[in-house]
Amino acid sequence: LFPSAKGNNASCYNIDDFSPVDGKLVKIADHIAAFLEADQSIQYGITSVHLTTGRKKLLSLYPDGTKVNGVDVTGFFKNFSE
Repeated sequence: LFPSAKGNNASCYNIDDFSPVDGKLVKIADHIAAFLEADQSIQYGITSVHLTTGRKKLLSLYPDGTKVNGVDVTGFFKNFSE
């Protein structure tokens, strides 16, 4: 049922039989959703320290040129002005 592996090597489960999920892509999707929620709330006048600092922190996680699995993350965030 499970591939043999020495120790606790999770990479042996990165095969189609186990329907692997791309963790990096899931993480960026979560960050994009959080960013959009904060950005839209601020745009509609709903603001707080948590929203503004959260938005800034998310932007700082992806400096110019950042790509995640070939996805230009910086390009996405550049569509939103500071």
